[in-house]
Amino acid sequence: MKILRYIELLLYLILFSFIYFVNVPEGYQRYPYTENIWTIDALGPAASAHTAYEHAYPAFRNRFFHSENILFFYDEKGNTGHRLRLDGNTLVTASVQNYITYQKVGKQIALFDNTGSRQWIMETYAYPVLSESGNRFVLFTTDTAGFKYYDLNCNLLYEKQYLDIMTTDFSFCPFNNNLAVGSSGGKIHIIDYTGKELFSHHVSASKYNIIKTVEFSYYGEYIAAVSGLYPEVIMLFNTKGKILWKRETGLSRRTRVSVHIDHANNLFLEGGTRSLIVRNLKNGHILYEISLDRFGFSRIRYIKFASAEGTILALVTTDKDQIALCFSPGGKNLWTGVFKDMHFLKGEVADSGNSFLIHTSKFAAAYRFIK
Repeated sequence: MKILRYIELLLYLILFSFIYFVNVPEGYQRYPYTENIWTIDALGPAASAHTAYEHAYPAFRNRFFHSENILFFYDEKGNTGHRLRLDGNTLVTASVQNYITYQKVGKQIALFDNTGSRQWIMETYAYPVLSESGNRFVLFTTDTAGFKYYDLNCNLLYEKQYLDIMTTDFSFCPFNNNLAVGSSGGKIHIIDYTGKELFSHHVSASKYNIIKTVEFSYYGEYIAAVSGLYPEVIMLFNTKGKILWKRETGLSRRTRVSVHIDHANNLFLEGGTRSLIVRNLKNGHILYEISLDRFGFSRIRYIKFASAEGTILALVTTDKDQIALCFSPGGKNLWTGVFKDMHFLKGEVADSGNSFLIHTSKFAAAYRFIK
């Protein structure tokens, strides 16, 4: 009888595991505190959502998927609309309401709305980047030494013909379309959505003053910059160009440094070589670090951060696996997922803080926390 009872318990365990994990796409959860709401297989012949949760759907802002030659739009339930598969010579920059196509070798760019209806064509050899809202775009020259900032009617708002050797990083403010541009010579330019230059700043704190990262907070009240080698420095500016704080990292990285201004939780997030570094937003002091040594990789390549009040999402791409972590502002782990044979594209935390979105090169998936 005991043997039969053990067999019965084993069958129940197998059945529970199958039901619980069947909707998790090609990854695995280390901590079962979430449930999959919907999943879209991005590589299928026609992207479709597999819904696991039939009640309230979170209101994510960035309801479009873009990976290499695939672009499609979807609604809050994960149902897909217009879908585009590009040829090898065509590239795209996209937002939730529109997209611009351009060629690797060509002299035209074209704007389309999110149903695929073409709005205009522009003659240019420069390559475009749309803002997150889709209301502004910037054209970078092919030698990355200059750029032009436009509204959607192709009105030129701002132009910089020679940006101190070359552009090294740029960032749009998600809320108001302000633009930040950094250069290899250590200069930062901040331009508002009307084309007015709010301020420019020349960094001179290091032996080599290259700007490696510029990043806006969501509403644009803060701008972060990571610059230099020997030492590497993080600075936080306000919109008037005042340096609120400046901290040396103790590192000398030669690639873009992943940072995130988490105004909702008064935190500043930074990617280390093998950890997540959490700083106080007001003064830049380190509050704590989250070590990722247990995952057995050599180094972090980049991190995509997202946050809302009470919840932080970090999508960590390493030289081994892709690690997704949700944690509280105090550092408490809420959920961890490890994904193989893919890479992260972006993430988002709903304003409520109780659900989040992950885009990888193979799928898009939404999750909610289980209370």
